[in-house]
Amino acid sequence: MRRNTTPLTVYRFLPKTNCGLCQQKTCMAFGSGLIDRKVKIRDCPPLLEARYDNQRRELEEILRPPVRQVLIGTEKKGVLVGGQEVVRRHELTYYNKTALAVEVSDELPPEKMSERAKAIAGVRFERVGEVLTLDLIAVRCASRDGKRFAQAAKVCAASGMPLMLCSLSPKELEGALGEVGSNHPLLYAAAEDNWEPMSNLAVKHPIPWTVWQAWSGR
Repeated sequence: MRRNTTPLTVYRFLPKTNCGLCQQKTCMAFGSGLIDRKVKIRDCPPLLEARYDNQRRELEEILRPPVRQVLIGTEKKGVLVGGQEVVRRHELTYYNKTALAVEVSDELPPEKMSERAKAIAGVRFERVGEVLTLDLIAVRCASRDGKRFAQAAKVCAASGMPLMLCSLSPKELEGALGEVGSNHPLLYAAAEDNWEPMSNLAVKHPIPWTVWQAWSGR
């Protein structure tokens, strides 16, 4: 979002009909909601009409966060990361919380792996009035066996949780994507010696991916 974006800035690109179809009393109130991320552009039916295409594109550009929002998993069951307006939390609210993952190794027997995945999916406790859960299962290719890794990913996907596929081998990751690619998992990770095939893999499917850098100690 551009700095110093105000409700009046956003209002310039709205229909200005105060029709109430967005469930807000006025277009100005809707503009305030867009800035606060309480509503989305698609919540305004008139804005989706062809005659407002230019205004909608302008709004999308104005409201675009500097840190892109990424979906891991599916719309039905997924976790949003990024999408931040600022780099440091004290500057402004972080809208998407930090995602929490628990690792499952592909060296576990299938039945133990399934039990662990279900246990992760079932974690739920309340703290200060907020219900906390885990967000992802990190499936690690500890065996270095592509087929075993792919089967592990399939077993963990059955839990319904979004997945992080952990391997530095694009070949191992591609095999796992053959089983769970439609689940839109996160790939971990691209490094100095594999970034090109990893990026090609992420573009091919397409799915989010992360970058890993070894600690040099300097």
